[in-house]
Amino acid sequence: MTFLHRYYPFPHGVTTHRTILYQNVLVTEREKIHMKIAILEDQPDILELLTTALELAGHRAYPYRTGTSLVETLFTPQSKHAPLPYNLLIIDLYLPGTPSGVEVINSIHQHIQPGTLPIILTLATSQSELSDLQAQLPTVTVLRQPFHLKDLLALIERRALSPTPCSV
Repeated sequence: MTFLHRYYPFPHGVTTHRTILYQNVLVTEREKIHMKIAILEDQPDILELLTTALELAGHRAYPYRTGTSLVETLFTPQSKHAPLPYNLLIIDLYLPGTPSGVEVINSIHQHIQPGTLPIILTLATSQSELSDLQAQLPTVTVLRQPFHLKDLLALIERRALSPTPCSV
């Protein structure tokens, strides 16, 4: 049996495609990408849900309930010469107290160039506030709440394959 494109499906996770020549047939393989993802969410149930969903999708999830703890983990004195500990951040906009999600992102952008570490900002907001945030944070991908987990996983896959931010 000969196919022009042959897929090796994986049930979960982020994938890339690699085209190779196999027995004179062009074959597309899907390679799974395992990402280290930090999640900043103040609501324990949502944090647990996101952590579980990402781990079931093949990623390593690192939950945080405060922005301060995430920033401290990202920028320890030892981390100045070390690679970043995460491939992607998921940050809730509305965190109680300080810092807010935007303040956490601004703090991160003071230490590393915007766009270096992909960020997905989750928020439940109006369209006008969404537009303002996108203008204020052009390198951040915005995901409006409520969202389906499949949309989040698809967004993670797009961010893994392309550094260009997008909105859902």
